[in-house]
Amino acid sequence: MNKIGFKNLNDLEREIKTHHFPQIADATELKATEQFLLFGYENHVSLDRLRRGSILEKVLFFYKIHIEGFGEVRSLDVLKEVLR
Repeated sequence: MNKIGFKNLNDLEREIKTHHFPQIADATELKATEQFLLFGYENHVSLDRLRRGSILEKVLFFYKIHIEGFGEVRSLDVLKEVLR
């Protein structure tokens, strides 16, 4: 298990696909997600705004399906604005 709670990229992608996550990541997003998995969030990865938002949504989706009572993140709009 890595610093942010996932075993590896394949496990993350399989889990979210099984629970019908509506987006499919492209190669750039997959590579960036793998970087986060291996090195944690303090690792700098250059991404455009859309990919940052997509990864954020994917991670939040993963937590929602695994943490009972996680609910909606009220500050999601704030997080998206910060990631702009």
